[in-house]
Amino acid sequence: MSNRNNSISLVVSVLMIGALGVVGWFAYDKLNDTPEPPTPGPVNPVPPAPVEELVGVQLFLPAKGGVLEFETQEGTVPVGADPCVYAVNEFLRSLDAVPATAEAVSCVIEDGVATLDFNDEFRRTYGTEDEAILYNGILAVMGQFEEVSSVRFLAAGEPIDTIGNMDLTGFHPVTRQPGSGSNGDSRKPASS
Repeated sequence: MSNRNNSISLVVSVLMIGALGVVGWFAYDKLNDTPEPPTPGPVNPVPPAPVEELVGVQLFLPAKGGVLEFETQEGTVPVGADPCVYAVNEFLRSLDAVPATAEAVSCVIEDGVATLDFNDEFRRTYGTEDEAILYNGILAVMGQFEEVSSVRFLAAGEPIDTIGNMDLTGFHPVTRQPGSGSNGDSRKPASS
């Protein structure tokens, strides 16, 4: 009988160990339950960023033939760009004498004075004819902006004394093109 008791004890022990294993597995499964992924809700589309109004400016080009006159054409300022800086840089790009890397980097208008700050590449000596075209062209470009009455020249934040024989210290009155008037919008060109 002892053999029979041992067999029964062994079967009971195995069943109890199996039952504990099953209970432990269910408990582990319940405690470490992986949550269901959330069901997607309605999609809220992101509204597009507001579009800035495009601004038109007059682009100035030196007239052919050595005469100190300028031709103009309509241009559209890229979104986010300063109209004054854009118009001046387009003018600079039209001049062979100006280095391709020279550019206006900012324009601050206060009490009618437009302070144009150029990069260091702008600060150089130009020939007499080139400096006259450059100087008068910038004053004509800035003359299209109704709130600007004069220009102050800087390079890398420092006043520019000369560009050859042309004195750039102080304030320089802009040149208004015939037929330009006031359109009432700040930083927009005067309408013709």
